[in-house]
Amino acid sequence: MIEYIKYLGLIGVLGLVPFKFKIPKETDGKKMRLLGVLGLLGLLGIWIGPLAACGAFGAFSLWNHPNTILSKSSYLGFLGFIGILTFLFV
Repeated sequence: MIEYIKYLGLIGVLGLVPFKFKIPKETDGKKMRLLGVLGLLGLLGIWIGPLAACGAFGAFSLWNHPNTILSKSSYLGFLGFIGILTFLFV
């Protein structure tokens, strides 16, 4: 199971979606959208598995997206806690 934890970081790449599908500037939550940078940690999963799973927090940047499908995918960011727990206890 632990060898598959690095694939959770691929969820964090969702945090980079707002670069393609822009969010209007008048939408609140700009600081929360900065979590999309954590999606880049998902790419580090090649070397450090638990750190990549923490990259799933990058999906939180979609929480206030005008597209409802993308905004509901922000709940996948909670999978980042699996990465923290794995890093601390394994």
